[in-house]
Amino acid sequence: GVAKGAYSHEAGGGTAPLSHAQAKTKSPAGEGLLGLFEVFFDTIVICTLTAFVILLYGGDGVGMALVSDAFAYFCGDAGRYIVAVAIVFFAFSTLICWGFYGKTCLEYLCKSRRVGGVYLAAYCAFVVVGALVGEARVWMLTDFGVAVMTAVNLVAVVALWRDVKAETELLGFTKIRR
Repeated sequence: GVAKGAYSHEAGGGTAPLSHAQAKTKSPAGEGLLGLFEVFFDTIVICTLTAFVILLYGGDGVGMALVSDAFAYFCGDAGRYIVAVAIVFFAFSTLICWGFYGKTCLEYLCKSRRVGGVYLAAYCAFVVVGALVGEARVWMLTDFGVAVMTAVNLVAVVALWRDVKAETELLGFTKIRR
């Protein structure tokens, strides 16, 4: 659950700020608060409601088959279609976002925009490979990658805590401590 939650709301992974950094805003801290709201809405509202549907259903199964069965139990066959459409949108948006995140990071690290095109070509090739090697291997590799990415990001967050404190104090949040 924790690993899959990290994909859903990206809290701690360090990827969501790449999207928020593109926003036209006068207050980076305000944009950060929007990011906090996204985690709240995803975790407390969407994931909790899904969990309640599954718990109230009480049936057997695992993964998305269980979610699909639970929604079908309460919404009829329309529930299965709702879940299927949600999965397609989630998967597609995840592919686009992670492609953007990887391209942006690589271009920054290499100080070259050319590597972005090479990265995207390789990324698309790995999407095809991922579709062929099986779900269990893809989840294992993805879990490992997200864990490494989150560990590296948390080191950076601790190193930058003074900057975050200063920025949030501008919004009136003075109680932030290390």
